[in-house]
Amino acid sequence: MGSVLNPTCVASADIDATGSWIAYYVPALSPGSAGNHLWELSQSGTALTVAVDGGAPGSGTIDPLTGFFSVSFGPAPGACGSFAEFTLSGQIEPDGLTLLAYDTEEFGPMCRPVTGTAVATRCLNDPLGVLADCAVPEQPSFGRLVLVRDKGGDPTRRKIVVKLRDSTYAPPAASSLENPLAPRFPDYLRPEFGGARLTIARGTDEVAVLPLPYEGWRGLGNPAGSKGWSYRDPKLQLGACTKAVVREGSVTAVCRGAGIPFSLDEASQGALSASLQFGRAQRPPCSFFGGTVTRDTQAAPGKVGAFAARNAAAPPLCAGP
Repeated sequence: MGSVLNPTCVASADIDATGSWIAYYVPALSPGSAGNHLWELSQSGTALTVAVDGGAPGSGTIDPLTGFFSVSFGPAPGACGSFAEFTLSGQIEPDGLTLLAYDTEEFGPMCRPVTGTAVATRCLNDPLGVLADCAVPEQPSFGRLVLVRDKGGDPTRRKIVVKLRDSTYAPPAASSLENPLAPRFPDYLRPEFGGARLTIARGTDEVAVLPLPYEGWRGLGNPAGSKGWSYRDPKLQLGACTKAVVREGSVTAVCRGAGIPFSLDEASQGALSASLQFGRAQRPPCSFFGGTVTRDTQAAPGKVGAFAARNAAAPPLCAGP
């Protein structure tokens, strides 16, 4: 089976796929059962094995320069009463952090092959073995601004503004699985796979995840998505975020109202992190605001508190869960 990525994409150095990966898998026969799985990859030269959720590993090969791989599982009893061989094929991207794969099950001359799609990201804290413990790597970015406001006793007065800037950041391509509109999947999967999520965190003590559902997004440029993406929900019908704009090198998001599950009831915040993630596996741009803090006050009963910080340098890693 051919690769699903561009065969002209060549890595600048040998790829070593060994480690734990979190994979979001969409089966063709029952797409409603799509979900996350833990893949354990082990590579030695061009030999590659893959174990899914702790099961028996399949074996195959990988090209360390291009990242193309093919791994076979089976044969095992198939749905047609014969024996089926399940093959996982795809490509690991040159950064060694993300892979895209198709699978196919060959049932025999009387049955058609069954396919599915998976997009996976290498875990930061591998090796591990527990799906819930897998941390997805982020793309540290320059933080132009974060502003959080809160009034004690009145969550309707809450507001969050985030502006990230990074010349290396590229918004999701219209053809990618991270497209916030997710056009290649059935409508009932879009809330799961499409849209985006804005995360604001004070270390691991307080974390707010604000969804930006696919219904609010539209593609910028011609064709749509070629210049980035825009999100609008001025009446807060979809969530707590009113708008967002994602372009080459920049991310801006604004949220307000009681739907924001983040308060300023502590004496001070000290530092906050912010990130915006599309889909299931793209490395989200993130910033850690802890340097140039211009305001850090508590939202006491009846009083407005605020945390504001500007011009945060890109950190080695972002703070958060």
